[in-house]
Amino acid sequence: FPVTIYARKVNILLESLGYQVKTGDQWLPTEKAKSFSEVMDTGKKHSNGTPVKQLKWYQSIVACLDMEKAA
Repeated sequence: FPVTIYARKVNILLESLGYQVKTGDQWLPTEKAKSFSEVMDTGKKHSNGTPVKQLKWYQSIVACLDMEKAA
C-alpha cells in the first residue's frame, strides 16, 4: 500500500477508538490520547502566517492499539 493509504487507515482507526478527532483539516488528540501523543510545530507557516502544527504519536500507542484489538 502507498503510505498515504496506510496513514488514512491509521487515522480512521485512531478516530474510531476515540484517540483523535478531526477539526477542520487537522487531527487533534482526545483526552484519552494525551499521554500517547503531542501536537508539534513543523517549522512551516500557512499562507496567513500561522504555524503549521502536526499530531505526532509516541511508539507507546502501538501497545494500546494491540490491547484494544484483543479486547
